[in-house]
Amino acid sequence: MTDLYGCSLTASIHLFVRQPIYVPNVFAPESNSGNELFALFPGPESRVRQIMQFKVFDRWGSLVHSRSGVGFEPAEHGWDGTFRGQILLPGVYVWLAEVELDTGEIRLIKGDVTLVR
Repeated sequence: MTDLYGCSLTASIHLFVRQPIYVPNVFAPESNSGNELFALFPGPESRVRQIMQFKVFDRWGSLVHSRSGVGFEPAEHGWDGTFRGQILLPGVYVWLAEVELDTGEIRLIKGDVTLVR
């Protein structure tokens, strides 16, 4: 594209496409408020096809929960605050998830969650 003086014009537009996934930062397994499982929740505009991997680690980096190739139903991938049937102590845990978009693209998302009892 050129202007009326023959100079080249360039234009750029930066688009940021949001992949809305709600991830709580606190959960209480013993509550009856619908907050018993730590899980990922898709927003109404989410284009996520599946959760490729969902992992939770304690503060020492030990894996305490892992699911792979699952859907968004909390019962499929959610964590109940236990490890091998043992109730874990309250504290901050680190999580990461690889999600597959409807385009086939894989995205890594991560954060931390506080377990309260």
